[in-house]
Amino acid sequence: MNKLKILFLSLLVFSIGCESVEDQNIASIEAELLQVLDRDDALGLDGLDDQNAMESDYDEGMELDRGLAKIAIDTLWPGGEYRIRFGRRIIDHNREVEFVIEGDTAIGNISFTVDGEFRILAIDTATHEVVDSVIKSFTSVFNRKVRFVQYETPNNPDSSAWRVNAFTIGMGGSGDKVSISSMSIYSVDFQNDWEMGELLYSFNADEAGDLFLSREDLPTFFFRQPIILEVEVENLGPEFPQGSGEWTHFHYARNRFMKGRRHLNDTARYPDATENDNTFSAIWRVHGPGWGHNHRIFRGFFDVLDMSSVFVEDEDIHTTVWWLPYRVSRP
Repeated sequence: MNKLKILFLSLLVFSIGCESVEDQNIASIEAELLQVLDRDDALGLDGLDDQNAMESDYDEGMELDRGLAKIAIDTLWPGGEYRIRFGRRIIDHNREVEFVIEGDTAIGNISFTVDGEFRILAIDTATHEVVDSVIKSFTSVFNRKVRFVQYETPNNPDSSAWRVNAFTIGMGGSGDKVSISSMSIYSVDFQNDWEMGELLYSFNADEAGDLFLSREDLPTFFFRQPIILEVEVENLGPEFPQGSGEWTHFHYARNRFMKGRRHLNDTARYPDATENDNTFSAIWRVHGPGWGHNHRIFRGFFDVLDMSSVFVEDEDIHTTVWWLPYRVSRP
């Protein structure tokens, strides 16, 4: 074997060895990033699962201030004989993550696939008995981007650790009829009969899926703070011939045992301005961080449901969801 062949084989073996080490390093980094994701309490889907058919507004395990009266808004027809209870029950979910790693920064493209049942009950208002029930299966896909940065360990400059640096609003749902075009959060003007006050946070569909939010950028509220939630919705139709044709809710949760749901209306009832214009709003008094805690991060889900999914037997489930974490502190 001449010297040229020996040199070529040596370079080939060296190259294969380098690729093998590089692949091992990437696999090790990806495994560490997955562990970071699993430990982060802001990025999961816990709380979107109602687990059963529930009232339109409900709460479980939350530290609440009961200063605002609860309003029943889940009647099937205005003045009708039945009330509707509804909710998701998530049966299975799967998470897939694709990483792009460049130096000390990595982007994780996360996709959640959720399989479950949407449960609907009709309850007689006179007898309080269940007169009809429907269970519809659904599959939803949700996507979010997460940015990781590698930081030096404070007590050991020779070592480093990956941390979540920022993330986008999560988006997804089932079907293709309904979508959210914008979501806004306002303060309440106490000096002007509790009218809509200052715009605190706003996100538009054109940018929300690519806009990275750091933990410092998260919406932050105080326990008992009243705020106004507003969501603008689009429906490709055909729309259900009642009201706007959609139901819109805000789910708030720490986990599946600490969660709640708030109905947003489009009936020109305060704080909504115009009836059936596909802009939904509600005033919401922020819950507490939980007994024994001064501040905590929770998950918020803005959830739109096409009403034909509920009331038309052979219609598939059509929903759209935006979700982002928020922080609650004691004043």
